[in-house]
Amino acid sequence: MKQGDQSGRLYVYSGARRAAHWLTPVLLIALYALGWVLPDIKDPPSWRFAMTAHQSLGLLVAMIGAARLMTVLVRPAPAAPGVSRWADAAARTVHALLCLLTIALPVSGWAFSSVVGGSISFFWLIEVPPLAAENDALADRLLGVHVALGLALLGVATLHVAAALFHAAVLKDGVLARMLPRRARRL
Repeated sequence: MKQGDQSGRLYVYSGARRAAHWLTPVLLIALYALGWVLPDIKDPPSWRFAMTAHQSLGLLVAMIGAARLMTVLVRPAPAAPGVSRWADAAARTVHALLCLLTIALPVSGWAFSSVVGGSISFFWLIEVPPLAAENDALADRLLGVHVALGLALLGVATLHVAAALFHAAVLKDGVLARMLPRRARRL
């Protein structure tokens, strides 16, 4: 229900917001899988293909994250009905962290690729300029930042999923339904 909405209807996110919401974890799963196997790929053409896919998906996630962050800033969703102020503030904080991390993580990877002298091609179509000059001394630090941001994103995403499942299974308050496709909300 929208705040101030007398109709009693549950506020539901737009189709575009729901699509971006569900596309993001699918892309992140692919990114984490690629990031996990990249060090073990010994064949240079296969490694380059996997790295280009990883970088391209990362940049796509950053673009989606930036669009989501702008959308949240311009048109924030109303609080779910019955959710306390502290819970709404916690949810907004987690959502902001998710958006920021989905931007910061790919940017840190882009910076790492830049300082090690690697090129970035966005889906083999567009060459992306480096963010910084080659710098071996900075490479290890940036890789560490990239890994730390990846773990932070994993942790915040886990918290987000746990909260959504808590709302659905324990509170049964319809919070999760706001982000589900229309057919799934009817079930």
